[in-house]
Amino acid sequence: MRTLFIVLVFLAITGAFKIRIHSEAQAAAEKIAKKVEDAIATKNSALVAKQFHHDFVYRGCRNIRKSRAQVLKDLSKLPENFEYSVRVIDAKRIGSKTLKYSLEWSFGNHISTYEFVARKHHGEYVLERATRTDCHLYL
Repeated sequence: MRTLFIVLVFLAITGAFKIRIHSEAQAAAEKIAKKVEDAIATKNSALVAKQFHHDFVYRGCRNIRKSRAQVLKDLSKLPENFEYSVRVIDAKRIGSKTLKYSLEWSFGNHISTYEFVARKHHGEYVLERATRTDCHLYL
């Protein structure tokens, strides 16, 4: 009986630890997403560029691949009052400096899902890569 109690306590502690790690990763991902969203809203190209690592790569549907420069150019073309929303769906740590998270990006009736990898560089998270994950819906 005592062994069962010890096992239950261990499971409760490790489960709580996993929940804390997940919620911390979720909070960090939400903070990154908000920071990128705020930078885009400023229309300040230098501030937007700081959110992306110089080797950033975007992979979209139909084998579309875009560099950091191409993504920044696309973002600069967003209309002044373009309304959209982002929602972090899931997040997890991959090592001490890397965060992988999924989010929904929506505008109007359109919703897309993406997976991002952000890594700490000089104490700040920057986006290293992004992949659109709902391409199978558009085949």
